[in-house]
Amino acid sequence: MVTIRKELPSDIAEREALLDAAFGNTRFAKAAERLREDRLPADGLSFVACEGTRVIGTNRLWNIMAGPNRPALLLGPLAVANDRRNRGIGTRLMRHALGKARRLGHRAILLVGDAPYYGRFAFTAEKTSALWLPGPFEQNRLLGHELVPSALDCARGLVSGTGRPQSLSWRDWSPPLPATPPLSRRDFTSSSESNRYERYRPPTEDPIFLIGKNSRGNWVVQDQNGLCGGLFIGRAAALKFALSENGNDPEAVRMVPGVLELDIATSKRAAKRHESVPLRLSSSRHGTASSLQQSRQRQKKQSRVPA
Repeated sequence: MVTIRKELPSDIAEREALLDAAFGNTRFAKAAERLREDRLPADGLSFVACEGTRVIGTNRLWNIMAGPNRPALLLGPLAVANDRRNRGIGTRLMRHALGKARRLGHRAILLVGDAPYYGRFAFTAEKTSALWLPGPFEQNRLLGHELVPSALDCARGLVSGTGRPQSLSWRDWSPPLPATPPLSRRDFTSSSESNRYERYRPPTEDPIFLIGKNSRGNWVVQDQNGLCGGLFIGRAAALKFALSENGNDPEAVRMVPGVLELDIATSKRAAKRHESVPLRLSSSRHGTASSLQQSRQRQKKQSRVPA
């Protein structure tokens, strides 16, 4: 049985894998993606189609401006798993999203897609000819749907994203670390097994994980402290790793614009800064995670090679 429901944080990795299978990496180069990137979807307008516990469809809507002072929504990407197509799941996702957007008081929806398919949902290019996107696009594929009559009358201008930001800038992603108080005997607890003293480590909040691409085009995941990270062959695998490390908290995942190079704490200064924190080593069949220990081993091997 297929059900349509609100997307949950635990659905994110499956949703991204579904979109990768449906559109590939070319989806990130589309003009409509400029309206979505680094932004959160509109409140209450992210949906998935599920068959049991499996996510087999996705549809989300995003806050935009359809020209100056004209709030609207952008729909998409709409996708259904390859082995579940032609069963009406996409139609159900569309009608569910349109109905919910209308009940929430939104006035109009835009999308970029094929008019023959979306025409059944009353999407048309009739009132979008004077609108344009921030990048190359086919004008006849920019379609509009009025939830309120005349909502797109005389619409003209650049379509821009207005959703809540999802990520911080490159300069702002790493918050300052709290000051470490002087150590005292209370900071240590005795280990009955080894009869040694080990430093007491109070519980800390889950760190922010960064996701981006390095200069070679590989997907990179790294936590803000430089203690855990890795290289992955796909965005879905990178996102799944980040969520598994931070307790499935999407608010603690940041997409980094530009180039993100994996930089685990390899310097002496960084190593000293984090020497009291246990390193987490993780691996995935989709990629390889790196750590301070691995970096030290590489440096040791390189030092043995004659110049």
